Amino acid sequence: MNPGSKLYVKKVIGENIKRERVKIGYSQAQFGNLINLTRASIINIESGRHSPTNETIYIICCILKCTPNDIFPATKKIVLKSKTKIKHIVKKITTYQPVKI
Repeated sequence: MNPGSKLYVKKVIGENIKRERVKIGYSQAQFGNLINLTRASIINIESGRHSPTNETIYIICCILKCTPNDIFPATKKIVLKSKTKIKHIVKKITTYQPVKI
């Protein structure tokens, strides 16, 4: 599965939510009641069939005492590419010589 695909992201988010839920010790039904979702909805999220909304992710993080970084897939490769681009941009800016008018 391609790490950049929507299916991959949904699956990893679901797996991570499940990991955090199990760590705390909630059943799917208990967890669903806490965040106002049915057990079926929790199953669909954890299996990657459905994506939770931003608001639901916020509530999940509050209930499970975790951060969005614990829920979302790691982006290390993307960040490293961005740092390279940022260094290039900073170098251009710092070597820029203003034109005298």
